[in-house]
Amino acid sequence: TDYCDSVNIAKLLQPSLPPPPDVGAAICRLFAQLASYRLTHGDLKASNLLWAGSAIELIDLDAFCAHRVEATFQRAWRSDRVRLLANWPVKSALHCWLEDNLPPA
Repeated sequence: TDYCDSVNIAKLLQPSLPPPPDVGAAICRLFAQLASYRLTHGDLKASNLLWAGSAIELIDLDAFCAHRVEATFQRAWRSDRVRLLANWPVKSALHCWLEDNLPPA
């Protein structure tokens, strides 16, 4: 990532605002794709998501996992979702936007 011309979303996004429309759309696309393929990250802190100007890139994929069993996926998905939301204050505009727009746990 030293050579990546990207910024992590922890630095990019402001808790008091929903994400800009292009970033929000990219977040929705990424998480819809992950959910549709039953993929989880395992360490979904905001600094592991990079904004590359038109898409969100994932880094730190050590615990990345494809799940065959739906129940296992759901458990890991809930954990990923909780970990991501923990990056911003509860009830902040960004936290609320993510809760409303990420695929459900």
